[in-house]
Amino acid sequence: MSVSTASRALSGVGGVRDELRTRIIETAKSMNYAIPASVAGRKVILAASSVAMVDSARNQFTYHVLDGLNERARLLGVELVTRPVSAPEDEIALLRESERDDSVAGCLFLTLDDDDVLTLTAGFAKPIVLVNGDDPSMRHSSVTPCNRSAAMLAAQHLIGLGPPPQLVRGRPGRPDAARPP
Repeated sequence: MSVSTASRALSGVGGVRDELRTRIIETAKSMNYAIPASVAGRKVILAASSVAMVDSARNQFTYHVLDGLNERARLLGVELVTRPVSAPEDEIALLRESERDDSVAGCLFLTLDDDDVLTLTAGFAKPIVLVNGDDPSMRHSSVTPCNRSAAMLAAQHLIGLGPPPQLVRGRPGRPDAARPP
């Protein structure tokens, strides 16, 4: 079978016959593959930085990321609870609250990459995924919705144009922007 069929079967998405889904799940279990638990009916906390919220209000990049996250949450039957955070203390309070609430399946950190807070999340009982964030120590999974790869493609294009010199500008202060790819 195809990788996409196995993926749909393991994630519970439609389009796979029941007997085939059962066979795929049993095979995955026999190979010690971790089967993801359903998050339907649960909450995911989306902690969004003030930078992300301003960008979203302007209908820019973050607006489209949030639109995609909300659509996916709707399809999975998950309540996506957006919480703006502006300081590390807000993030820590959000983590403590999430850990105590059994209805919370995990947290998404949108444009949050404070290294001190990420260090505190080591051993957090629920999954944390960074969206458009950076964790150089790779303690958490992260998703960069195309801005980094788009910047690389744009830079390659500009370099390919040759002289005169071109200027590429990013938001200052981002630690991932300062590191070479």
